[in-house]
Amino acid sequence: MKYVNRRTFIVKRGCVDEVVAMLVEGSGDSNARIYRSHDGPFDTLAIEIEAVDAGTNAMVEAGIDQVRVTSG
Repeated sequence: MKYVNRRTFIVKRGCVDEVVAMLVEGSGDSNARIYRSHDGPFDTLAIEIEAVDAGTNAMVEAGIDQVRVTSG
């Protein structure tokens, strides 16, 4: 069974490229997909990270929360 952890972010206008770069760098070699708006509000990003088990999924969630705390 695979777990998909999807997080959606509302980004400050003009900072989308910077946040995408941070997400790409932070995702490392993980199986992550980053989506950005092409229609509608352009300040919305989504990241999906696949995990193979619940333990890995918990580590992914902890890592995302840590990024949010340190970058914000």
